[in-house]
Amino acid sequence: MTKVTNPKDKSALGMVTVEAGAIRGFARDDVLVNQSRILTVGGGDILLWSSEGDIDAGKGKKTAATVPPPIIKVDKDGNVTLELQGAATGSGIGALTPVAGTAGDVDLIAPRGTVNAGDAGIRAGNLNIAAQVVLGADNISVSGSSAGTPVADTSAVTAAASGASNAGGDVSSTTAALSQNLADAARAAEELKNAFKPTFITAEVIGHGDCDSSRQNCQ
Repeated sequence: MTKVTNPKDKSALGMVTVEAGAIRGFARDDVLVNQSRILTVGGGDILLWSSEGDIDAGKGKKTAATVPPPIIKVDKDGNVTLELQGAATGSGIGALTPVAGTAGDVDLIAPRGTVNAGDAGIRAGNLNIAAQVVLGADNISVSGSSAGTPVADTSAVTAAASGASNAGGDVSSTTAALSQNLADAARAAEELKNAFKPTFITAEVIGHGDCDSSRQNCQ
C-alpha cells in the first residue's frame, strides 16, 4: 500500500485568485471546503452553485495565511518596481478586501440544500444566499449589503422582557393586595377585642323543694 501525501501546507491549500480574477464553481452535489479555502484577494467575485446538495465553508483555521511573493516589474526604461500582492488570510469562503479597492461579491446558491458558514466563515463585500437553510449566520461577515441571510429574531427576547415586566407588575399588585388584607384583618381583630365585654351570672340557691321530714336526709 502506498501512502499518498500532499506536499502543500494546509495554509497553501485551496483556490485563491491573487489578481482581480473571479471564482465560479458549479456542482450537482455538495461543495465542501473542509480545511481548505476559496478566496479572492484582488477584488474578484465568487459564485458557487450546488443543484442538489449543500455548500459548506468548512472548518479551516482563521489564522491560516498565505502571503504571495511580490511581483517585480521592469518598464521599458529599465526601472524596476516591486508590486505587493494582497495576503490570503483565513479559510472558508471569502472575497477579501484588496490593498486598494473593495471586496468582491459572493453568491452562494443551493436551491435544495443548506449553506453553512461553518467554523471557517464566509466573508464578502456584498453577499447573496439562496438556500433552504442557512447555518452559522453569526460567522458571516459582510462589508456591504446581504440578502438571504437570517436576521437574529429578537421577538422572543422582547416577549420575555415584556413578560418579565408584566410578571413583576403582577407580583407587586399581589403583594400590595395581601398587605392590605392583613392590615384589614388586624384592624378587625383589634375592634373585636375592644368590643368584647365579659358577662358574669350569679346563681343563688334558696331551696331544694319540699321533702318528707321522716326521711333521714331531709332537714
